[in-house]
Amino acid sequence: MSQFASEPSFDREKYTRVKKNASSDIQPNEIRVQSKGKTRNYITYATPLLEGDEDTIVLKGMGLAIAKTVAVAEIIRRRVRGVYQQVEVGSQEIVDEWEPNEENSELPKQTTNRTVTSITITLSKSPLNRSHPGYHEPLPESQVKSFEEEREQIINKIEAEEETQPQQQTQSKRGGRGRRGGRGKGRRGRGGNRRGGKREAKKQEDEIEEVHEA
Repeated sequence: MSQFASEPSFDREKYTRVKKNASSDIQPNEIRVQSKGKTRNYITYATPLLEGDEDTIVLKGMGLAIAKTVAVAEIIRRRVRGVYQQVEVGSQEIVDEWEPNEENSELPKQTTNRTVTSITITLSKSPLNRSHPGYHEPLPESQVKSFEEEREQIINKIEAEEETQPQQQTQSKRGGRGRRGGRGKGRRGRGGNRRGGKREAKKQEDEIEEVHEA
């Protein structure tokens, strides 16, 4: 028979926390966001649900996953029109089980309790409770773009950038030739000034010699 001791402190280096199995009571329209999960995957899964037959979806996250849960909900609201939102923040008590490592198998199993902040975000195409403190109206139409609209906008932006690149490269090459030409003229100009100065000095020397000879 397994022995558990509810001790507040113990040497955790001698133990391994037992991984919890995924809960089987998750509803089809419920999405539990994990801190290590990819935001893109949650959005890709949840968006078609609201665009399809599901009227409401529920996003849940705890601890480090709260910020990601909020981000996923915000992106979905900006991709699906007419989505109402209701946010609830609470806490949940979690019981962790610890088993001793192989080299410490004689030690008893342990349990620890911890309280974790949690968030539940309900997204619905039907109006929700307006009196709820976490109620939010749908975003304005101007702030909502479907995935197809967003993808088309990105493609148009890329194509516009590709069209301007050859023109910029051509202008850059022309500007480079102009700068080299300018420097060349500058050197020739400076060289001409030096030669002119030598000729003037030679002329003055000849005039001085003529004066002395006279």
